[in-house]
Amino acid sequence: MISLIIPTHQESASINDHLRAYAPWVGDRLEIILVDSPREATLPLLDSTLPLKTLSAPQGRASQMNAGARIAQGEFLLFLHADTLLPKATPHLIQETLQRGYIAGSFSLGFDSPRLTLAILASLANLRTRFSGIPYGDQGLFVRQEDFWSVGGFPLEGFLEDVLLVQKLRARGKIAILKERVLTSPRRYEERGILRQALQNRLIMLLFTLGFSPSLLRRLY
Repeated sequence: MISLIIPTHQESASINDHLRAYAPWVGDRLEIILVDSPREATLPLLDSTLPLKTLSAPQGRASQMNAGARIAQGEFLLFLHADTLLPKATPHLIQETLQRGYIAGSFSLGFDSPRLTLAILASLANLRTRFSGIPYGDQGLFVRQEDFWSVGGFPLEGFLEDVLLVQKLRARGKIAILKERVLTSPRRYEERGILRQALQNRLIMLLFTLGFSPSLLRRLY
């Protein structure tokens, strides 16, 4: 079984559209765990007919995802941003990939937008991922539960928790980058400016590579 763990942050009722797309997978193949925080108000927005497990945890993506993993019953964990839509056949793709010996994996990136600039940005991001071997959280990260806990789960640094986890996992095995794409919301890019946000992301990762702490880099984000 796969445990799909979704931390929420300032979501709207549109989150139900993504959750409904996953509902047919729920059962022997998948469970959905949605983790809210005391400062959020996502749970009242949820469609009560959806087959979900819900809980509350201290605010922060790492804290919320670790809390979801603690109650997960699946052999495999899939961490996903609430504004990201998974590709079709996701349960099969994850099980097949991890059974081939990879310690973890992610999907390629796509944006839920027809804009050419965002399509180019996604293609460049996918080239970066394949070159570096380090996917980001908005690509959907999946891993065996035992391997996730063997490296201590998500570090509670407050920023770049996805990168820090992947670095730990890479020290233990190979990370698969699937060609199938997730579709993530371009909202942040559209609000801040596509070029500005892309350059800011690159600057943060450059500074991180040079040894700047995640807590310091968070102030730049």
